Amino acid sequence: MLNRPLRLLIADDHPLVRAGVIATVEPFSEFVVIGQARDGHEVLRIVQENSCDLLVMDLDMEGPGVATVIRTCQQLQPELKVIILSCHVDERYLGPLKGLGISGYVVKDEAPDCLLQAFRVVAGGSVWFSHIVLQKTMELSQVERFSSPAQRLTPRERQVLEKIREAKDNQTIAEELNLSKQTVRRYATLIYEKLGVKGRVEAIVCCSY
Repeated sequence: MLNRPLRLLIADDHPLVRAGVIATVEPFSEFVVIGQARDGHEVLRIVQENSCDLLVMDLDMEGPGVATVIRTCQQLQPELKVIILSCHVDERYLGPLKGLGISGYVVKDEAPDCLLQAFRVVAGGSVWFSHIVLQKTMELSQVERFSSPAQRLTPRERQVLEKIREAKDNQTIAEELNLSKQTVRRYATLIYEKLGVKGRVEAIVCCSY
């Protein structure tokens, strides 16, 4: 544990949420709030200008995406720990957090005592996650363990992806699969969306057979 107050940065686009977190920690001298941020830009500015131990942040804020904010903050202050405070527990929000090294995830409907516990546990060098987040994370891990990215695709989409992996252009793919060029483009778009990638190169890296 630190021999000084834990310096907190509270980031949420709702003033009432920020005020609630501050009211929760205010009676305890072991915590001090060094700043509040309403979007990702303010988070980065405050972290650049102030020494901070713990960033408590929501997932739904304007500005840079959560992954960009977290990675940039960790580069600026390598010892900074991050706790997510959010109402979301579905794959769309949990998935992008994988590999970011967050120290905790507290669901907003938890009791205030849980938030205090999370802060203290993380300050002590451990991690703290709401039970439902742990459950959802385990479910996602099981899905990832037993299915490759390519298994999210239909058989025809996998055929198109295989041609993409062979560095063939859309016209060639269309001719070889007896499709129109427009249909190939449509398949390619669906493939990128399902794999969560932006184009051919990322799709090829994402999937291996």
